[in-house]
Amino acid sequence: MFESRPELINIFSSFQGKGLPELHESGLLNAHALRVMATVDTCVSRLDDTDEVSDILKEVGRNHRKNKVPVHHIQVYASCALFGFLK
Repeated sequence: MFESRPELINIFSSFQGKGLPELHESGLLNAHALRVMATVDTCVSRLDDTDEVSDILKEVGRNHRKNKVPVHHIQVYASCALFGFLK
């Protein structure tokens, strides 16, 4: 994501002012990627429970809103709304 859209690095307060090589070396990017993938894994494993998936995604949204991430930067948002996970 950051290779194709480097401007998104500055959305993350802990990533601001850092380049990709520095993020890779620091482990910050890896830690965030692991959290993202864990959330994706949890949602996929619970696809039959749309209420639980909806709750998880709403929590992700609250966390991103708390960190002032604009909705249009969260790529998964449109897909979740499309599939009815976010109402």
